[in-house]
Order: sequence, then C-alpha cells, then structure tokens
Amino acid sequence: MQKESYLLIFLSADTPEHLAQLSTEQLNWFENELKTHPKMPTIVFFHAPLDHTLERYNRWANTPNFVAQPKEAIHRLIVQNPELFLRISGHTHTSAKEPSFASSINRYEQVTNVHNSDMNKETIWSNSLFLEKDRVRIQTYDHQAHQWLPSLERTILVPKF
Repeated sequence: MQKESYLLIFLSADTPEHLAQLSTEQLNWFENELKTHPKMPTIVFFHAPLDHTLERYNRWANTPNFVAQPKEAIHRLIVQNPELFLRISGHTHTSAKEPSFASSINRYEQVTNVHNSDMNKETIWSNSLFLEKDRVRIQTYDHQAHQWLPSLERTILVPKF
C-alpha cells in the first residue's frame, strides 16, 4: 500500500515447513513491487526479523527459525534496493528492557529492523511509527506505566536518491 510518499509492504511466512520463510512466489512478488516503485522509500512488515539484528540474548535469537528466510535472497534484495530502509518484526517478542531492542545492532545494510515485544506479558510495550516527510520517528509506549519511553525513541531518515 502507498501511504503518503511511502511504500508499505506486508509479507507473511507462507512456507509451512519453516516459521519465518517467504515462498518463492511471495519473494518474486516482493521483488516485482520493488522494481515497480524504485524511488519510493519502503517499509517492510514481516513477522521475523533480519538476521543478526539482535544480540544473542536467548537460545532462539539469530537462529534459522527466528530470522527471515531465505536470508540470502532477502540480503540480495536489500543490497539491490536502496529504497528499503525500515523493517518491522515481532517474531522474537523482544522486550523493551533487552539492550538490543533499540540499538545499533538493529541495522542490516541500509535497513533498520524495529523489534516488537510480546503482548502477553505483565508489561506491554508497543511501537508507533510516525511517518514524516523526510523521516520516520519510532516511539515506544509502556502500557503499564502509561508513558512514552524517550530513551527508546528513534528517528530513521528517509533515503535520498
């Protein structure tokens, strides 16, 4: 979907034998969408994060079933498409208390991976994306404390072509 000057791509894990894999058909569709919109800043929403965009804080982080697959094909698309700059994921249910929730490790090539926490915990955090003309602001809200967390606010600049 197009929202203002942004292209928003929504993908789903559609290969039954893998928790985090795009099918060949969906990968081809994704590649075609990028070719069709080569100059639009693009945000991707996909359940699983990009490889190594978190510290190894538990036994699942950065393992094949917990990162987007096929990772070689996804890497190729990222490198070939500078308009890709932001990715939103949730598969790892990363707590906002985890140091790599919002850190420099979240960067994969030119793409920043935004991680989301589990909604079934005592403390619930949610991320909001504010699409502005030349940047996306990401703010994290602590639902237990009823407040935004300024220390986790991030600003991602839109790529220039």
